[in-house]
Amino acid sequence: PKWYPAKARIGNDANPIHIIYECLTNGSWGLGYPISDLDDVRFKAAADALFTEGFGISLPWNQTSTIENFVSSVLRHFNGALNQDRTTGKIFITLIRDDYDIGDLPVLDPSNCNLESLGRAGSGEIVNEITLKYTRIDNGELDAVTVQDLASIQNQGRVIAQEIELPGIRDPDMAA
Repeated sequence: PKWYPAKARIGNDANPIHIIYECLTNGSWGLGYPISDLDDVRFKAAADALFTEGFGISLPWNQTSTIENFVSSVLRHFNGALNQDRTTGKIFITLIRDDYDIGDLPVLDPSNCNLESLGRAGSGEIVNEITLKYTRIDNGELDAVTVQDLASIQNQGRVIAQEIELPGIRDPDMAA
């Protein structure tokens, strides 16, 4: 890695922020953005957070999809979002985590917005079992871990399952 080598590797895997950084800035096979278009402080903060979490991935880009789709896949692995600062125009990554102060969140109520419609998911649309497929480090085969919301299953009287494939994850604990 040319950028922030101290946090590039997480065990035998790569820091996903480094993968995205390279995809965005590489001039020969990536998108070729100038480094100055990226918010270095926020990218490093995201890289630090994933390093601390031990969240490394190994995911090849086989060029059968676009680089944008590959970046989206990497973001999906660690639950992140690519954004652009409206003030500076710089690109940054947000990690979607529960690391916010609830008191700092904006309040949306009748004084500052209008409700045009209201809908809620029906009971048949609420997923209560997720199976995550990941890649086993020892043999490269796909394996799976399943988690359930037992209260939701009991409330609905049935399992409503969803399957997610994140082949860049190679650690069963991380998959869980």
